[in-house]
Order: sequence, then structure tokens, then C-alpha cells
Amino acid sequence: MATAKVTKKQKIKTGVIAVGYAPITINDDGSFKYGDIVTLPTTEAGAREITADPVGDNTEVYANSQKVYGDTVNDGYEIKATLLAVCDDVDTHWYNNVKTDKGIAEYADGKEYPQFAFFHIDNTSDGVGKTTIYYNCQCTGRPSDSTKTKESGAFDMAFPEYPIKASPRPSDGLVRYVIDGKEQLVAIPEPPTDTTTTSETT
Repeated sequence: MATAKVTKKQKIKTGVIAVGYAPITINDDGSFKYGDIVTLPTTEAGAREITADPVGDNTEVYANSQKVYGDTVNDGYEIKATLLAVCDDVDTHWYNNVKTDKGIAEYADGKEYPQFAFFHIDNTSDGVGKTTIYYNCQCTGRPSDSTKTKESGAFDMAFPEYPIKASPRPSDGLVRYVIDGKEQLVAIPEPPTDTTTTSETT
């Protein structure tokens, strides 16, 4: 009997090196148009930590001591992105806040937060790198803000944490795409239409 061989070596992430997003415009037919890539500047709003917890349930029904039905619901991911600091672009593109000549104005307008694609690029143990893209994201809350006094020449740094929900894309259910490489993105990539898994047989 032929057996499938895994052709890729396991990659271990060794550190995030870039994070960014692309604003989403919803067309009249409901499809998404992704805007220009915004890579957050490292020294201003670079990522310190990103976690993504899957959302969804597995349903299994048993009868006569065997499973007779199974269903998996994929509701995307709950993402926590801890950035170095708040960035003007994030304030305007993620929260609809208003940029003025002197700063950022936040209004309680009751509108939903904008949608955007979110990505992060990581170094990996084989040196190739890995890029992860989430295609339908929206903040679920505002980042906390805090400050402390400096004592004895030292201070505790505080970093904003952004809660983001990555949902399936309405048009095709696409949630995320993980690709090899660590080149800076110039546009949001789409998976190939042929999603057949490549494997070797003996």
C-alpha cells in the first residue's frame, strides 16, 4: 500500500520580525477589496507578542459505542497583538479615530470598527521564515492605556494590547493563509485555487 510522505521539515518560529495590515473596502456585491499594505514601523509600533486562539467547536455523536456523526465549526481566531506603542495608522484604520494636526481624536460614534487583513512575519529555525495572513479581522475592543511614575531611575514599561477577531471571509470562508518566506508583503496574497496537498508516495 502506498503511504504518504511528509516532504517539509518542521519549522520552529524563532521570533516575530514584522507585523502589518491592509484596510478592507467592501464592494457592492459584498466582496472584499484589500487596500495598500501598512507595515507597522518597528521602533514605533512593532510587535512584542502575538497570540491566536482558535474559536469553534467539535461536535461528535455516538451510537452503539461508535461515532456516527462528526462536525467541526471553524469560527476563526481570537488574536491578541501586543505592540510597542499606539500608532496613528492603527488608530485611524482599526478604530475610525480622527487624525488632526496635533494628535488623534476619539469619538463615541457608535459605529462598528473597520475591517482589515492582518499579518505577521516570523523567523524560523531553518532560516526560511513564515508569513501568516488573516483575511477578515476587526478589533473587538480598545487597547488599554496606562502610565507610571519613574522611581529610582527605573520605570515599568506598559504596552498596548489589541484584541482582534479573525473571522471567516464571507465570500469563501477563508480564515488564514500560512506561507513560507519572510519577504515584506506588497499586497495581500490569495491561496491558489487548486488546494490539492502535495505529497510523495512510494
